[in-house]
Amino acid sequence: MSILDELNKLAEKLNNSGERTFGNRARVYQFDLEESGSFQLLIKDGKVKVLEGTPYHPEITLQLSDENLFK
Repeated sequence: MSILDELNKLAEKLNNSGERTFGNRARVYQFDLEESGSFQLLIKDGKVKVLEGTPYHPEITLQLSDENLFK
């Protein structure tokens, strides 16, 4: 399974969890991965969306290897 697939799976779990603890403000978390490049999680209107690249200014950026992302 690709990193994008794994992140989309995570977003789907969060979106289907029934809990809404994200607050009202939009948030962007960025993952800079050594092998796969950059991805962002956009949390907006109570939903999580995965974006490839860096279209938004992130609040937090994590730099790590692909292997360590889901450890």
